[in-house]
Order: sequence, then C-alpha cells, then structure tokens
Amino acid sequence: MVSLPHLNVLIPEKDIISPAFQSLSLGETVCCEIIFGSPSMDCRGTGICKITSTEELTSLSCARFRAHITLRRDGHGLLVFFSKDQLADAAFSRHFQEDKLVMNEPCVVPEFIRTSLNTDIQYISAGRYQLQAEGTYVFISVDVCRG
Repeated sequence: MVSLPHLNVLIPEKDIISPAFQSLSLGETVCCEIIFGSPSMDCRGTGICKITSTEELTSLSCARFRAHITLRRDGHGLLVFFSKDQLADAAFSRHFQEDKLVMNEPCVVPEFIRTSLNTDIQYISAGRYQLQAEGTYVFISVDVCRG
C-alpha cells in the first residue's frame, strides 16, 4: 500500500494515481457508490441518479459502482473517479456515449459527502462531462451548484 497524503487514502501500489490526476484534486477523498441514470426516470436514462455511501442499503435494483469523490483544485466542482476495470461492465459503459456522461438534470450531493469534504455543494449540475483516463482510473470532472 502507498499512502497519498494529498488524497488522504491508502491506495494499492498497482493503483497509484498519477501526478497529473493529483494536480486536479484537492484534499479529502470520499469513497461512495454511484447509481447511474436520471432521478426523474427512476434511474433509467443517463446521468448520475444517486450517490450513496458504501454501507447504505437501498431498495433500488439499479447497478451501483464504487467511486471516489474529491473537490477539484480549481474550486469549481468535483472529481468523480472509478477504477478502469469497471469500463468492462456493460451497465457502466453504456452511460458514456462518445466518452461523455450526459446529465439532463442535477443530482443531489448527499450530506455525508458535503460533511467529509467540508463543502456547501448541494448538486452536481446538469451538463455533458468528458470521461478522462489517468493511470488505472477514469474520472469525470463535474460542475456543481452551491447552497
């Protein structure tokens, strides 16, 4: 294991995040699960439907994907990153058309994320977000709305 104080997490050596990615993020990183889809369509469609803690049990039958979230260094959004291994999952990759995640409506940022990151961010904004690769991770840099 390698400790990356910048990200405040222990990461297996095979999963070391590159310096280029680290330069985009700021401070704490929170582990969570992402449910893709559109909130108004019961998780069908595209976007991020819901963000849950890794311990939270939900009655949703939607596919959940392990992710990490951190503040962007520029202060204008969040970075959501996943293991590249998840790209092989058809349920994961179908949400990225031309390597973009299309969010037609905002997604609520849950309290546990706001508290852990010490931020007033309330929502991930609707928009088209480019999927980017860095080391053994893929990530999305998303814009946000503050409370």
